[in-house]
Amino acid sequence: QGIFQATMEGQFLTANKALAAMVGYGTPENLISCVDNIGQKLYAAPQDRAVLISRLKKDSLVNGFITQYRHKDGHNLDVSISAHIISEPGSDDCFYEGIVEDITEKKKAEELRIERDAAEASNEAKSQFLANMSHEIRTPMNGVIGMSELLLGTQLSGEQTEFVKTIKTSGDSLLSLINDILDYSKIEAGKFDLEIIDFDLRVTLDSIGDLISIKAHEKGLEYVTVVSPDVPSLLKGDPGRIRQVLINLAGNAVKFTEQGEIVIYVDLEKEIEDKVLIK
Repeated sequence: QGIFQATMEGQFLTANKALAAMVGYGTPENLISCVDNIGQKLYAAPQDRAVLISRLKKDSLVNGFITQYRHKDGHNLDVSISAHIISEPGSDDCFYEGIVEDITEKKKAEELRIERDAAEASNEAKSQFLANMSHEIRTPMNGVIGMSELLLGTQLSGEQTEFVKTIKTSGDSLLSLINDILDYSKIEAGKFDLEIIDFDLRVTLDSIGDLISIKAHEKGLEYVTVVSPDVPSLLKGDPGRIRQVLINLAGNAVKFTEQGEIVIYVDLEKEIEDKVLIK
């Protein structure tokens, strides 16, 4: 911390090495001789010193006065000044002495903290918006998909059946995208959970094939799912997440494959007691 004594008019009487080093002068003597007018040569905003002196004259004591000093090389540094007035015994003359702390790094850290808190608040608001939006869209989409399934159970011509299947497939794809958005918002909010329920792996893979094969055939690609006989069908886990991951991977494979085939291989890597590791 810099320590100094100065006249009310703005000349240093004393200064320590720390203050001299803080503002770029080699010695206190060098600082005192070079800075012959504190307000004009040391303060980045000379009017700040006038405010400090005014407060000192009124209260005799100032704590934590924030301003900027101008370093010898030209850059500014944030400082905090605490000072009090000292009167000469038997005289009307007075001067003030104080302590100067360089708070440049502390102020930067505080600014970063404020920016971080604002960014976190913005992300929270975005996540909440995505979650609300996803819920609102999922309700009518489930209605579209449900009605499509009911419609497929009625007597339709071949052409009408294909139209309804396309509606259902498109609805399933859109619902999958909505679920992705909802999961993204849950991950950002730290509220992402996995379900542990009974499911049939082969039925899950068949439902994926219904979506991906149409896209693959539109590009002239073959879509194949190969499941090893060692892989059990009845499992406990989160079929929705498995379906989601595989749809994303297979969808990208279709998107970036110009010719050939898209194959999903499922094999048993390890079996430990009542658990299996599938790759």
